[in-house]
Amino acid sequence: MLAEKIEERRVKPFKLRCKLCGAEHVVQASKPGYALFTCPSCGAAHLLLLDQDLNLRALELVEAVEALPPGFRELDLDSSLLPATLRELLAKAAAGSATPEDAQLAFRMLKRLLGGGP
Repeated sequence: MLAEKIEERRVKPFKLRCKLCGAEHVVQASKPGYALFTCPSCGAAHLLLLDQDLNLRALELVEAVEALPPGFRELDLDSSLLPATLRELLAKAAAGSATPEDAQLAFRMLKRLLGGGP
């Protein structure tokens, strides 16, 4: 009989308050790093930073270039579409080894990529 290893995935629910309309929503995160949240109430896009323990460290409004469906989406840090420098910063943030300056730089880069300005 083959033994199968089942990896338990950590999931942490938490509340987000939309920075545009103030509506409160419960979302579930399963991995540290950056994520996108689109408010189901008003459609505002938000960029989030989650630490190693899945605690919310930053929440910023962004202007998405394309309309995003409502909900919560974790970003793929390994995506070849992201610049190498940004992938390195995101990996450091997800591992918990990023300095506050690294995290701020990554946040600014992601906001620019999403069309949110400087």
